[in-house]
Amino acid sequence: MITTLAERWADTGISTGRLILAVLGNAGNTWVVRPRLTDAQKEEARRRRAEGATLAELARSYDVSMSTISRL
Repeated sequence: MITTLAERWADTGISTGRLILAVLGNAGNTWVVRPRLTDAQKEEARRRRAEGATLAELARSYDVSMSTISRL
């Protein structure tokens, strides 16, 4: 079976065609989660933790969750 862009499902004049082409066009995209802390902030947090700062203190100071800090 050969499919062409002349078929009805690819007609961008109708909502179904726009939806199908939007889904196909977006298939290769991935969502990228940006790091909450910069590399410098991570190093500083590690240093402060080694000096005795608690997870809660660090999380508050960087406005992140304690989980984010504990993963460092």
